[in-house]
Amino acid sequence: MPVPPQPVIKDECPPQFFSNSARGTPSLPVNISMDDYDENYQQRAIRFSPHCTELWTELYDIHHQHLQNMAVTVVADKGFNYSTMDGCFVNQKKNHFQITVHIEVHEDSAPVYFRGDGGVLKKISDFKLAFCGVKAEMPTTEISIRQSQTDRKPVPHEPVSLEIHERRVTKVTVPRLHFSETTLNNHRKNGRPNPEQKFFLLLVKLIAYAPDGSSSLIQAYQSDKVIVRVSLLLLAHFKLIFGLTVLILCFFGLFELPGRKHQNRVDQPTMVDHVHLE
Repeated sequence: MPVPPQPVIKDECPPQFFSNSARGTPSLPVNISMDDYDENYQQRAIRFSPHCTELWTELYDIHHQHLQNMAVTVVADKGFNYSTMDGCFVNQKKNHFQITVHIEVHEDSAPVYFRGDGGVLKKISDFKLAFCGVKAEMPTTEISIRQSQTDRKPVPHEPVSLEIHERRVTKVTVPRLHFSETTLNNHRKNGRPNPEQKFFLLLVKLIAYAPDGSSSLIQAYQSDKVIVRVSLLLLAHFKLIFGLTVLILCFFGLFELPGRKHQNRVDQPTMVDHVHLE
């Protein structure tokens, strides 16, 4: 039975990679599929910025001391290309994207508790990394994220469990992700961007869970605005198939074009790493 690809969790990134980049995305090369090539695309890294910081929860060590020095970096390894014509990033829905998250802890103690409702400290049973999309113009409306299985069939993405240790960098790479739907008003008008174009934001959330099932948001990051559209070549392919199907049905008298008289019509049935810090 096909299963979703497992996230890579390991300890291999050098700590100097993170200097002064805890809230941003380092510039990485982005591969553009030749199937979706557009001369207006540029190799430019999509950025992630803090999201709803007022909802973030504090972490504490085993001695109930507040842990302050934990940095999170989100990197989109592939799947987002910058379009100069649209002035934003574009994701072709048929192309998956891949996200890598680095969590760097400089403290001498690991996080053990989070502050729950009413200010009560709750013991952490698990950390999870979750993804979702939201509509840029209506951030309360979530767009689910799917992950392709080995047979390419997309299934709802399940949050990734991970451990966070003291003086280590935890690296989590989650591959083959897709938005479950496209943005609205993607068609251009007179060759120019549609003034009614809608956008998505990709959210990456680090969540802590307690043994009683309660949870709290530790940190969250949102991407730059993204247009999610169907590949132009894929759309042309569908139109070609549809056109050929109509011609074949017309030839055999199984379909009537508008304006034609009825002629003997036949009714048819309806990857986590941990790096030690010095």
